[in-house]
Amino acid sequence: MRACDDIFERVPADVTVQLFADDAKLYCVFTDNATAECLQACLSMIAEWSEPWQLKLSAYRCFVLHVSPVQSQRCLLNKSYHIGDVALLSVNTVCDLGVTYNIHRSFTQHIDNIVCKALLRAKLILDCFQSREAHLLSRISFFAFVQPILEYSSVILSALHKYNINKVEAVEQRFTKIAWILQIVI
Repeated sequence: MRACDDIFERVPADVTVQLFADDAKLYCVFTDNATAECLQACLSMIAEWSEPWQLKLSAYRCFVLHVSPVQSQRCLLNKSYHIGDVALLSVNTVCDLGVTYNIHRSFTQHIDNIVCKALLRAKLILDCFQSREAHLLSRISFFAFVQPILEYSSVILSALHKYNINKVEAVEQRFTKIAWILQIVI
């Protein structure tokens, strides 16, 4: 039996475990059956489970993100969790698999990060390429180096507020405008 197979048998039904490479995510919706104690028991079980498999848990790299639709309920969720003797850090913002989100389920910080990164790459392209042909700059350079940054996780981000969508679209508009101006000047 593989190590990842038997972990699912041990986890309570109220707790969901998602495995990705060497990463594991545990989460649950608190109800009458699923409580903070249930989640802590699951963490303890995983710590015990990892010992015979010789899988060292990095408790210092683990964190807790409490998400609640109502601000007043967040204080009820702020229970501390631990793995062994290490208390897990409670955070307000998380970057997971390259996507940044927070306790308000907002992607604004993620949008700001990718827009900044895309603008830096676009500037680098304009500074480094000697050719000012619009089709070369836009089709090859922009679509190969900048657009993937903007489109990564776009399925998740598709329900964004209009102002965030405008930020992302402004990157391509700005690059196209600058490339067009540079082509005319030269």
